[in-house]
Amino acid sequence: MGLNIPGCTLICMSGIDRPRACILAKNMNIWMLPGFSCRDLVEFPINYNDGEAERHLVVCSAYLPYDSEDPPLLGEFEELMHYCEEENLYLVIGCDSNTHHMVWGRTNCSDKGAVLLEFLNSSNLEIPPTIVLEG
Repeated sequence: MGLNIPGCTLICMSGIDRPRACILAKNMNIWMLPGFSCRDLVEFPINYNDGEAERHLVVCSAYLPYDSEDPPLLGEFEELMHYCEEENLYLVIGCDSNTHHMVWGRTNCSDKGAVLLEFLNSSNLEIPPTIVLEG
C-alpha cells in the first residue's frame, strides 16, 4: 500500500486488490500470522511483559462487508480463535461488522447481526461493552 508514516508499520493482506482490513502500528516490529489473513481479516502477534510475566496476544482487525449475502467471516474467525486457544494466546478483535443488532445499540436487527451475535455467544470470547460509531 502507499501509506508511508515514519515510525509506523502498516500490515494488510498483500497481493490482492483493495484490502479492506489493516492494522497500523507505531514503533513496533509486527508481522502477520501465516494462513489467517485475507482481504477482510488481518492479525499480528504481540509479546509483552506486564511486570510480572511475559504475555502473548494476537490483535486482529476485521471488516464484514455490508453488501455480502454470505454470513460474516465466521470460518476465518473460528480458525483464528482455535489457533489462539491451542497456543494459549489472548485474542483482541477490532471489527467493523456492518451488522445491525440491538445488543450493540441499533434500533433494529438484521439477519447478519443475529448470525454474528449467535456466533459470539457460542464462542469463548469475552465481549466488552460495545462502542458504536455512526457514520
